[in-house]
Amino acid sequence: MQHLYAITNISELQKLNPRDAEHVRVAGYRNPADGGGGEFYWDVNSKLDVDQGHVFQSTHEISGRWRRLPSANIDVRHFGALPSSGDVSNQLQKALNACV
Repeated sequence: MQHLYAITNISELQKLNPRDAEHVRVAGYRNPADGGGGEFYWDVNSKLDVDQGHVFQSTHEISGRWRRLPSANIDVRHFGALPSSGDVSNQLQKALNACV
């Protein structure tokens, strides 16, 4: 049975047990409506590198990944590059890497 969960942020996504939810709507990267949220699904077979934007590791499972549903655009906020974040050069680089 598939479950759809709505949670507040990426930190909650990483702590969510994939056995409890296969599809998740995240309200924001750190806070609701900060632009870094989105929809994710659990890919039990994924071994993709974790990029903290499109691919996240679960704290419950060593194998498998939380993956962002594909969209037409790459948004730096998906990688945690938020106006209140200070130096976001690392997050910007990860977003650029996702473009290639």
